[in-house]
Amino acid sequence: MDDIPPDRRLKSIVFETYEVKDILQILNGNKASGPDAISGRILKPVADIIAKPLHTIILSLRTKLFPSAWKLAK
Repeated sequence: MDDIPPDRRLKSIVFETYEVKDILQILNGNKASGPDAISGRILKPVADIIAKPLHTIILSLRTKLFPSAWKLAK
């Protein structure tokens, strides 16, 4: 992966919503949370609910395309 420029690395990763859900479901709730302070104990039970929105966010970061509603500030 060292031969892929940093701005293209995320574009080279292909994944589906079910894979995001699977990863969330295997999180260990007994381990410490990361820098986002969201515990696996919280993410694991809601994997079915948040997998699709999380997948959408990651794809938006990858393609650099964001829905217009995300650009509105209040």
